[in-house]
Amino acid sequence: MAENQSHTRHSIFWPLMLVAVGIVLLLTNLNALSGNLWDYVARYWPLLFILGGLDQIYQGKSWVGAVIMLGLGGVLLAGNFNALPWSGLDLLLRLWPVIIVAAGLDLMMQGRSSALGGIVVVVLAVALVAGMIWIGFVGPGSTGTTPVDISQPLEGAQSASMKMTFLSGDVNISGDAEADQLIQGTVMLPRQAKVNESYSVSGGEGRYVLEPAPYNHIPLIGNYEGNQTELKINNSISTDLDLTLIAGKQDLDLQNLKITDLKTETIFGQSTLILPENGELNGKAGVIFGELVIRVPRGTSVEFILDTVLVGKNIPQDFVKEEDRVYSPGAANGNADIVLTLEDVFGAVKIEYLP
Repeated sequence: MAENQSHTRHSIFWPLMLVAVGIVLLLTNLNALSGNLWDYVARYWPLLFILGGLDQIYQGKSWVGAVIMLGLGGVLLAGNFNALPWSGLDLLLRLWPVIIVAAGLDLMMQGRSSALGGIVVVVLAVALVAGMIWIGFVGPGSTGTTPVDISQPLEGAQSASMKMTFLSGDVNISGDAEADQLIQGTVMLPRQAKVNESYSVSGGEGRYVLEPAPYNHIPLIGNYEGNQTELKINNSISTDLDLTLIAGKQDLDLQNLKITDLKTETIFGQSTLILPENGELNGKAGVIFGELVIRVPRGTSVEFILDTVLVGKNIPQDFVKEEDRVYSPGAANGNADIVLTLEDVFGAVKIEYLP
């Protein structure tokens, strides 16, 4: 018994994960990465499956599960590097039952003494990997995207509150809507999906809501090309803005907008916020898993309150740091024109000057 225990190898998956995460966060803090952290995460996450397969081999566990995990990770990684027609996440949304199949084949191998039976199971695993590669090239069947035109007149509103929710995609929002429009542009949706809009004016304030209609398909979140939402908001009235993106990239340019209260959240992805040079603004910008980028015009008085967990931070050297608060040059607690709380659970927060 003691001899068997001495040959038992412990898992190296989580130790390697911690080492990798630590190195990436360190390089982010040192500004040594050529791109942003989210670009690396979005491209290399299939390595988790490959690492899991290698860990099974290292521990001397079933080769069946290891082969399938290595194959799945390789296919997903190839998708993220554009070697296949579909992105890794698009493929994973269709191929995830392979993990269940791998568990079943692994159970079939346990306690099997027959060499022929073992060979058959391994051949099935290899065939399954080949099937995943074939699906990657042929494509799992795309729902495609369809544009939905958005055009909401002001209808006499002198101020506005806006609440918008997006399932996935590349969402770009800026100012310069036509003078009589509160919001206009195009929302890209998976085919068969719809959005619900509502608008009312009371006491001179317009209340606008844009949200996805109930939808019985999982949105494609891995490839944002051709899935770009472009919206422009009226820049002549004061507006409270509340934005939520479930998965994707969000770019919000506030330079030509009169936003007085802001709340923006991205669950999984990247959020970029360009602050205005003048005017007062209070609010919150958050990312649950991914990267939060804040671009600040030089000379703007800004106070940031950092509410982060496992996050790398990149802050200009001339900004002042006091515990969980960061101030632009010349700003101090209580006198900043812009006060933002930055929330991030896992990923990176980058504060940089607007070029």
